Amino acid sequence: MTDRGQKIIQRALGADQLPSLSPIAVSLLNMASNEDASVRDLAALIQQEPSLTMRLLRMANSAAYRRSEDDITSVERAMVLMGLAEVRVIALSMCIKDALPTDCGAIDYPLFWRTSMHRAIIARQGAVKLGLPSPEEAFVAGLIMEMGLPLMMRVLTDQEAADYLGVNKSLRDQIVWQHNHLGIDHRQVGRAVFEAWALPKTLVDCQRIIPSFSEAPAPDLIKLCDFARRAAESFFAPETDLDQVHEVARLRFGWQDEEVNQLLFDSLTLVGEASEAMEVDLDTEQEMHLALEKAHAAVIRLRAELAQQLRTDDDASSRRKALGAMRGPLKGLGGLIRKLAGAITGDDSEKKEREIREEIDRLNQTLIQIEAALDNGG
Repeated sequence: MTDRGQKIIQRALGADQLPSLSPIAVSLLNMASNEDASVRDLAALIQQEPSLTMRLLRMANSAAYRRSEDDITSVERAMVLMGLAEVRVIALSMCIKDALPTDCGAIDYPLFWRTSMHRAIIARQGAVKLGLPSPEEAFVAGLIMEMGLPLMMRVLTDQEAADYLGVNKSLRDQIVWQHNHLGIDHRQVGRAVFEAWALPKTLVDCQRIIPSFSEAPAPDLIKLCDFARRAAESFFAPETDLDQVHEVARLRFGWQDEEVNQLLFDSLTLVGEASEAMEVDLDTEQEMHLALEKAHAAVIRLRAELAQQLRTDDDASSRRKALGAMRGPLKGLGGLIRKLAGAITGDDSEKKEREIREEIDRLNQTLIQIEAALDNGG
């Protein structure tokens, strides 16, 4: 970290800049280390804040969290069904969100929170799939993963924040810009603030950045949250590639394409009600349309990459390798498109599904023809 970056950290941690966690949030953190804490203690704490109680019950009754056919109407009932630790963590996530800045000219806050909610739900559903002990911890880790960004941007001068890329860019592009212009990145700021807030080490550690296809060892929660970040980013950042999500999942967790498609589809379906509980505006139908558009763009890009490969490479073995690399992403995209198209209604959606299917069929036919020509020595 450069001297300039260290000064930005100091500003972010300054008494006049560091957002304060609410007394309830502090009590929730202390309760994690208190073995004598009871359901009654937690319920009494949460019920001190009616708004928090209402939002927690809304989350408990959402499709992602619901444990009963009957409506959950009390905090105590929520804890019986979900567990004390899980309810505490969800309440903490709401308190942390409330502590964040609500406005910063350099950040598109609606997009920031939409992406954060998708990341949180993907992380939670992935934790369930992996059998991690606390899916709710994964939800919080995913939700706050990029919260260092608004915490950093709010302390920058106008000159320092000038020409910032925006939250619709990939994490890689943002990190590169931040180090070039500021000598620090928002994950470093996030780690410093989370440590000052005394958040659990498991949440702080999820600020770590890991390469896409790295074999370096990392705890499952860190790998999962990074995967969730890539998946959510692929929905919203125009320059990110949706097809790489399947490959990362396969390398890290051994998940097959259909498993990844089901996880992404479930997350897109479940995020709506959870967003309402977190007071984040989100249109599930629109999000699915965006995912479908990204799938279409990925198929078009694959066709362009294949055409470029064939124009520049005359070696048959290299061509075979390129064709093999194309098969996996194409299969993954095709499966996701089928799920999304089946859930979206309207004539425009049917037309878009047809266009994408035709694009995939054309690419499939091209692959078949080239493979046949290679087999015949062409």
